[in-house]
Amino acid sequence: MKIILQIYLLFYILFLSVSSYSQDNYLQGFIVTSEQDTVTGLINFKDWEVNPKKVEFKKDATAEQKMYTPLNITAFGVAGYVFMGSIVDVENSPIRIANLSSTPTEKITQDTVFLKTLIRGEKSLYSYKKLNGDKNFYVQENGEFVLLVYKKYSVKIGARSNIAENNKFIGQLTLYLNDCPGIKSSLPNLEYTQKSLEKLFVTYYQCTKSDYVRIIPEKEKITVEGGLIAGLSITDLKLNSSFYDFLPQTDYNTSYNFSGGVLLDLIMPRNLKKLSLYNELILSTFKISGTYTYFYYEDLYTDENTMFKYAYLKLNNMLRYKILLNNYSIFLNVGISNGIAISSYNHRKQLKKIYSMDYTKESEAFASENYEMGILGGIGAQSKRWTLDVRYELGSGISQGNYSQVDSSTRRIYVLIGYRFKKKSE
Repeated sequence: MKIILQIYLLFYILFLSVSSYSQDNYLQGFIVTSEQDTVTGLINFKDWEVNPKKVEFKKDATAEQKMYTPLNITAFGVAGYVFMGSIVDVENSPIRIANLSSTPTEKITQDTVFLKTLIRGEKSLYSYKKLNGDKNFYVQENGEFVLLVYKKYSVKIGARSNIAENNKFIGQLTLYLNDCPGIKSSLPNLEYTQKSLEKLFVTYYQCTKSDYVRIIPEKEKITVEGGLIAGLSITDLKLNSSFYDFLPQTDYNTSYNFSGGVLLDLIMPRNLKKLSLYNELILSTFKISGTYTYFYYEDLYTDENTMFKYAYLKLNNMLRYKILLNNYSIFLNVGISNGIAISSYNHRKQLKKIYSMDYTKESEAFASENYEMGILGGIGAQSKRWTLDVRYELGSGISQGNYSQVDSSTRRIYVLIGYRFKKKSE
């Protein structure tokens, strides 16, 4: 089993080394140069959770990749998104309640970023999401991007600390959208959120009856993949007991068995579909036996023979993360398993030799259980519809103490090949 664990460790190290490589996902897009020329080509789309500060572009699949920053280009578009490059003011006050400052004064710095376009028209709205998850929003005046200022801060009233807000952005928008007098009625309940601000701008355009474009990329759906999985399971059983002292001293064999079943992978739409909830219903079996001898003399000894045969129907639920490469992907699994024994054989056979007399006694080895829970971790590779999965499972075994006076655990290695059917979107 030590050799198997070393192989598993080798696969894990391989995963860490592969994950250090960048993942390319070139999609059709465009850039707008500093001279306002629009150039179409391929953009390495990262499905950015926070606004990017650089973008990789090439004219076609065979062209050399070039890196652009907001200082090199004024805009780029890909996968329905449009980003505008500029040097902008950023409000950097703490956002966690425990760290709020005690003053309404903004903490403004400058940064070079690509702003995400939310609404484009005569009056446009943009956003910038930072690493800490906080968002700043912007409008454009006279060709310049203007920060809509908002800040939470803490004020003390007696011994209590309360949260107050610097809502300067409401005054800014009152002036910015002043050609719609009716907009003022929408401002008192305005919040510094994308949903609230977008709603305000839509109201403005309905008021002015002017054209605008709301940049809402087509919402991706969860991808559902089903399939079959089959392969080899390698199982070791560990038993501990102070009551049955022969059990932990018995050298049990390693069991090699077939394992197989069905899979259902729910692939999340964000983050280039690298994250998924992976589920299996599989059959897992083992047959393990061993003998321990209480030896006193040549004609005085006892052989303790035990055998355990179990077949489990297991539901495995795992979180899967993929590293995307050119023609295949490497993935890492972690999760839990829950198994119900659909058949079990738990047997103890005592052979006593007392000089010229032989005695045999057969019984159940100890009170066992039909439910097993485990934790799973593994690594694998996928190419088109085929997967190869190497996985390690630590299970609770066939007894968890209680009335049996035995503690057990199982250790399994799975080597599984999977095939996936046609994809569906939910």
